[in-house]
Amino acid sequence: MKKSDTVILALVGLLAGLAVASVYQCYRYVGFLSDIQALQVQGQKLQALLFEANRNREIVRAMATDALEFSKKNPAIDPLLQQLDLKAKPAAPAAKPSTR
Repeated sequence: MKKSDTVILALVGLLAGLAVASVYQCYRYVGFLSDIQALQVQGQKLQALLFEANRNREIVRAMATDALEFSKKNPAIDPLLQQLDLKAKPAAPAAKPSTR
């Protein structure tokens, strides 16, 4: 075998190795793309859930404000508001000191 044949054979082997490595990298890239797309879908679902949770929190806050405003005209709702910690409980009467 001539020296030039050996060099050509080495270069062909190198080219084949690079082609296999390129195909492998392409396969990994496609796999990563599908993973990224799945994560994007999960992120969008999470964002929608957070939006809904914030919206619900604002609705509950508005309802609590309305209930506190309603309690100014109708104090019968005060025990419920106190139970939910939306309104402070009345202070307990101070104990009278005993005189002996």
